[in-house]
Amino acid sequence: MTTKSENIDWNMLLIRIIAFIIDSVLVAIVAYIILFTVTIEEVISWGSFLAYYSVQFLVVGSLSTLYFTVSDVMYGGTLGKRALGYMCKW
Repeated sequence: MTTKSENIDWNMLLIRIIAFIIDSVLVAIVAYIILFTVTIEEVISWGSFLAYYSVQFLVVGSLSTLYFTVSDVMYGGTLGKRALGYMCKW
């Protein structure tokens, strides 16, 4: 009798996790470059830091969705997957 854990390819799972970390760092760098254009004076003029964090959440979420979708559809994999040699085979 086989268990489900025997069917998991742990090496491939580790490669995908490392690729996701690489991609997340790339998205974070771009997002924070965009967010650094918003100065502290603008945040103070908004009246609260809650507005700033809402914008931050929106920017990071939008960039992540756009990056992962476009990379996987157009190029068959993200930069993290390509760096590790793991490409989607449609």
